[in-house]
Amino acid sequence: MKKSPYQDSTTLEPKMIQSDDSLPRTYLPSFLLVIMLLATFSLVWIAYAAMPFEEFEDFEILISILVPGVFVSFSLFLLARWQVEKYKRALILAGEMTAELEMARRQADGLARKMELILNSAGEGIFGLDLQGYGVFVNPAAEKMLGFAPQELVGQQIHFLTHHTRAHNGHDEIEQCPIHQTLQDGLSHETAETVFWRKDGAPFPVSYTSTPIYEFGKLAGAVVTFTDITEHLRAEKDRFVRKVSEQANKAKSTFLANMTHEIRTPMNAVLGCTQLLLNDQSFSTRQMELLRIIERSGGHLLDMINDILDISMIEAGRVILKEEIFDVHDLLQDMKAVFSMSTEAKGLRFFLDYEENLPQYILADGGKLRQVLVNLLGNAIKYSVNGGVVLRVRTDCKPGQAQETHGDMQHCSLLFEVEDSGCGISKEILDKIFSPFEQPSGGVKPGGTGLGLPISSKLVQLMGGRLSVESKVDIGSCFFFRLQVLVQQSEQECKLEKVDTRPVVGLELGADPFRILVVDDSDANRILLRRILEMAGFTVVEASNGQEAIDSFEQFAPQAVLMDIQMPVMDGLEATRRLKATEKGRAVPFIAITGNAFDEDQKKGMAIGMAAYLCKPFRAEELLRMLGGCLDLRSQYEEAVSSPSSREQVVTPEMIALLPQELLASLRQAVAEGDMACLRELIARVKEQDRAAAVGLQNLADCYDYQQLDTLLKKGEQSHG
Repeated sequence: MKKSPYQDSTTLEPKMIQSDDSLPRTYLPSFLLVIMLLATFSLVWIAYAAMPFEEFEDFEILISILVPGVFVSFSLFLLARWQVEKYKRALILAGEMTAELEMARRQADGLARKMELILNSAGEGIFGLDLQGYGVFVNPAAEKMLGFAPQELVGQQIHFLTHHTRAHNGHDEIEQCPIHQTLQDGLSHETAETVFWRKDGAPFPVSYTSTPIYEFGKLAGAVVTFTDITEHLRAEKDRFVRKVSEQANKAKSTFLANMTHEIRTPMNAVLGCTQLLLNDQSFSTRQMELLRIIERSGGHLLDMINDILDISMIEAGRVILKEEIFDVHDLLQDMKAVFSMSTEAKGLRFFLDYEENLPQYILADGGKLRQVLVNLLGNAIKYSVNGGVVLRVRTDCKPGQAQETHGDMQHCSLLFEVEDSGCGISKEILDKIFSPFEQPSGGVKPGGTGLGLPISSKLVQLMGGRLSVESKVDIGSCFFFRLQVLVQQSEQECKLEKVDTRPVVGLELGADPFRILVVDDSDANRILLRRILEMAGFTVVEASNGQEAIDSFEQFAPQAVLMDIQMPVMDGLEATRRLKATEKGRAVPFIAITGNAFDEDQKKGMAIGMAAYLCKPFRAEELLRMLGGCLDLRSQYEEAVSSPSSREQVVTPEMIALLPQELLASLRQAVAEGDMACLRELIARVKEQDRAAAVGLQNLADCYDYQQLDTLLKKGEQSHG
């Protein structure tokens, strides 16, 4: 155990008292007493020997000599003894003082070592200056940050070595330097951000404090403590960037919410009213064709708007996965059914190729997977002129191979490929193909927004995969991605209920009347909803905001409520929350009908008791199907076989070949020049000879599919010749 400095005083004191010089002085009083007594007795003896003492008086003389002598001897003895004791006390005091001085020296040395350790171990850079600004000490942290050796800083003007220039290359004059000001005014100065310069000439950001040093009440110099704030500034920059990004995303989300509502609401009225008019048999054929143009053009516009909103929502981080078990075989068959007609119309072939052991029921976001496949297949058909398109699915789940399981689910990897025999993509464009608003050209007239591939790429990434492409010019392209999914292992637990996809044209209401409260701030949408519901046999009550909805609900007691979300006075969420807090409101289904297409908006509605969520624009059969489910009403479906007039007419090269060659040449020229007025007149001439071919050509013109029009007319000319 380390001894205390105070323990050394006991070892020092005996050494000082028992020194060789102290021993003679200890016996000096006794020695002096003996000498004085001997001298006194010798003097008495001499006096006695010199004269005979015959009388008493003579004897008194001897006594008078002896007594003073003894007295003087003892007095000198006591005086000498007092001096010796005084000397001994002086020795003891000197020993104690020496021990205290030694202890103070050791404490000072220990404190100096501690101060040196603190300076050496400090993470901040520290250096000291005298009154003239010359370095007197520097710690290792400062050496490391500045890159100088101690001898290069001590005794040198540190300002001219490390602090000569500001961050923007302006000279930092020593008179304006806060460190120099401390040496002048004796006050502390703190700088939050500046730059010091390393030995190699590289600057780095620092914050520092210069503190004066006083010695005996006089200013003696300054000590400077500085910190490298590079990481702090980087963190602050990152925090600022994140804050700006969050604010931008919030502003973008607010903008998107307003835009999707403001766009979808009028589009709902346009498309909804068009759909109602198409069901009216009183219109002439020409009027019906015009209505179909409005419907298709509106649908095309809505698709473009949806693409823009989709990419914006993805970039704003407002798209989330909605995973559920679905039949992937049905999804693939749907893709074949949807795109086979398009490929046949262009003279292409559609191939669906998947393995026998492909799992049927998987856990994934089926809606987003469908959206990706639709985009890829649509592009493949669009940029293909000859050959065909292949949708291929492969799996890593080999029979008998051990796979990682997750409860009653099994992990599996699915590889999706969409291959075409189109124009291909050059290497220069391949690097930009997944960027927004970029489109491959390859001799095909571009169309759409150029967002299909970027949206597909981001959706695949959201699902945990990566969309890639391999392409050769004039040979074709292959887009592929791999997804990790969960497969249902037990077949008995995978018997999913089949949803009837036949169009709903009505509901079996029975004898009891059904009142529906329609709440929407748009007059056009209320009129549309009233028309659809009244045609289905419902009684409709209207309200233009949430407060009116509460009043109408209490007065009319509806069986269901169709509630818009974004409204003045009181929005639909607040009105629903208040009505659902009542006993009557809890028993009535509320269906949100809104232009807000965000997932979180739907979750908010469901959280307060919404029974369903229908996004604008919607089709009448979607509304009826949803109402039937909420009110437990049986649906009435459209006949399985539609009349020929109601089906889309498909035009073939053989039909075109029967037209006059002059008419074919004029049609191709009108398509090449984009002259819609001339094209309509020419199609009217085609109608005089072949109504089905005219309707098919008009449908393609309404969809702005100039590529397919040109291909059909070209093949027709070739067959004609």
